[in-house]
This record gives sequence, structure tokens and C-alpha cells, in this order.
Amino acid sequence: MRRLFELALLLGVSVCLIGCATGNKRITEESYTKKIIAGETTRAEVTEILGKPWMVSEQTIEGETKEIWFYQYHKDNTTFLDLVLFGVLSPMNMKSDMYSFQVYFSKNGIVESITQSRMSL
Repeated sequence: MRRLFELALLLGVSVCLIGCATGNKRITEESYTKKIIAGETTRAEVTEILGKPWMVSEQTIEGETKEIWFYQYHKDNTTFLDLVLFGVLSPMNMKSDMYSFQVYFSKNGIVESITQSRMSL
């Protein structure tokens, strides 16, 4: 009975680890990100399109303070086969994609520029 419980627990943990995602998935979809246009889109419109940012910061660039909104998304691509072959806690089984999207606003609240990146591990 104990062995069956351990197997069920391992399977449950494995299922929880597979395909987990956190953050704002919209930043991975062009149908959302292409709506944000430098020189046109306002803060309110960015909020409507992407929702609230994960973090807000200010940075002084060439003597002018810019507000920067940060969005992120992380998706775990680990498969059940990875877990079986390499073990639940092995770093070899960790496969994931990390996305970041930053929106830089001018003083008047209009998007000045955008940066985005994707990193696969």
C-alpha cells in the first residue's frame, strides 16, 4: 500500500511540474503586441491590451526620465519522458522558455519604444 501511495505522489508531482506557466501569456502573441505602437499607444491602451505590468520602473536616459513597464512570461516545456529519463529533480530535465516585454513611455504617457526578448533554456 505504501509503495502505491509513493507512486501516486510521484506521478502527482510530475504532472504538476509538466507544462507549468507563469506570467502574462499575451506578450508571446503577436495579435496583442503588434497593437502597441511607438508614438501612438497610451498607458491606458497598453493596460487594456496587456493588463497591469509585472513591474514599473523609472530610468533616466539622456537627461530625461522614462517610465518603463515590464511584463514577463515563463513556460516550462518539461515532458513526462524527461522526468522518467532524467528524474524529477535533475537539472537536465528542465526545458523552458522565458519571454520579456518592456514598454518605455515618454513624459506625456505615450509609448516611446518597446523591447522584447525570448530565451530558451
